[in-house]
Amino acid sequence: MISVYFFPKKERLYKDGTCPVFMQVSYNGNRIRRPVQGVRINPKHWVSDKGRVKKPSKTEVDNNYQEFNTRLDEIQGRINEANKYILINKVRLTEKFILDWLYKENSIQISKKVFEPIFDEYLNAIRPNSAER
Repeated sequence: MISVYFFPKKERLYKDGTCPVFMQVSYNGNRIRRPVQGVRINPKHWVSDKGRVKKPSKTEVDNNYQEFNTRLDEIQGRINEANKYILINKVRLTEKFILDWLYKENSIQISKKVFEPIFDEYLNAIRPNSAER
């Protein structure tokens, strides 16, 4: 199973007082840490127990919390899709598989067969190979 955790990297403060948000993807005892593209926040706007950006007060400047939280939710959703795909198809987890799944939208296709061709395949498989009569 894959899990994801978001956190601000407070050690990398920019001149404007913001810092990048990183994601930590954990699987089978391994970790991948990558910055979330386009998400920079003020560290005081981070809610650590939820892993999201909080709404600024009325006196503060807008911090784009809705856009940033939507981006984080999209990543969380892609991880959930990957977990379902792994359970159904019994895929071996690797760093390359996870990064491809996160960053390349249509790189991994799930094959879906229609019922009728599968049923015909089954009937042909159980049909005896001997001649009639």
